[in-house]
Amino acid sequence: MTRSDTSGLTQLGASVALPASPDAAVIERVPSGNADTDYVVRFTAPEFTSLCPMTGQPDFAHIVIDYIPGDWLVESKSLKLYLGSFRNHGAFHEDCTVGIGRRGRVDPGSGRGPLPRARLMPETPRRGWRTFHGRRHGKTLRPNHRAWLEHDLPRLAVPGVGWDENPERLPVDLPALFGRACPVWLEVGFGGGEHMVHQAQLHPDTGIIGAEPFVNGVAMAIGHIRAAAVENIRIHAGDVRDLMDVLPEASIARAFLLYPDPWPKTKHHGRRFVTPEHLDPLARALAPGAEFRIATDIPDYVRQALQEVPRAGFTQTGGAGGDTHTPWPDWPGTRYEAKALREGRVPHYLTFRR
Repeated sequence: MTRSDTSGLTQLGASVALPASPDAAVIERVPSGNADTDYVVRFTAPEFTSLCPMTGQPDFAHIVIDYIPGDWLVESKSLKLYLGSFRNHGAFHEDCTVGIGRRGRVDPGSGRGPLPRARLMPETPRRGWRTFHGRRHGKTLRPNHRAWLEHDLPRLAVPGVGWDENPERLPVDLPALFGRACPVWLEVGFGGGEHMVHQAQLHPDTGIIGAEPFVNGVAMAIGHIRAAAVENIRIHAGDVRDLMDVLPEASIARAFLLYPDPWPKTKHHGRRFVTPEHLDPLARALAPGAEFRIATDIPDYVRQALQEVPRAGFTQTGGAGGDTHTPWPDWPGTRYEAKALREGRVPHYLTFRR
């Protein structure tokens, strides 16, 4: 085991005040000692905070930074101080994210910036900085939910999605995943899994992959899977972008985006799924002619979907001509839809074809 040289560090082991601003923060580095090996380092800031430049109020996010080191490692304490320096920084999270990414792109050989970039490929998501917005945990899990996550999730999980186990981002072997060659569908953000399990029961010869980062929803979905005794579902309990990295090209026959997080604030519209960051890799994974279904009760989400989805290579087939209120024949309804109806919001159903 190698030991990093920490002789040049000025903050580790010392009492250091939080920097007054991100620009004032100093990010330090140490030699990795393992430059001949590809491995992933992850930093997580579950309560990243900046100040809203409009209201001056704290704005919170969950930020995850993954990178593959080259000759250098980021020193953890200095990075924590850097991320903490955003607490009094007036900027939207999108600007903060871009600023963090730019800080990571400084050439370590220049002496200006210490972040490891020797093996960084900006065009490849696995080698960049990926920010996740949204909750991963809710209320305390019940004992049975914890047991399901411990015992059932490893069996249902899609292997080779994590950057640590698949740093080269090799495609997932879908026939091996389901034990046979079959059509594969994808549900993005399955919530509690009711719709996903319903479709699995209707289509036992189809493999369904569900992606959901919210742990409580994953536990609930596993309960539905157990109750229905379906065997054709696999789960990625994390960011769907990581999953789409490793889906084979033109491998998905149908995709669902059902009542996604609306991100209602205008400044947060860039976090919606219907943006190029998500739609472009989805279009790559979908087979020609594949169907993409969207359900939402937010009119502005409909507006953005109708604007952005065709740009990504889709043609609208359902909901065209203004009729977006008729659900699909196999639609079971969801808890989110029931809540929308109780609160007086009108569901919209859009269908696109790749």
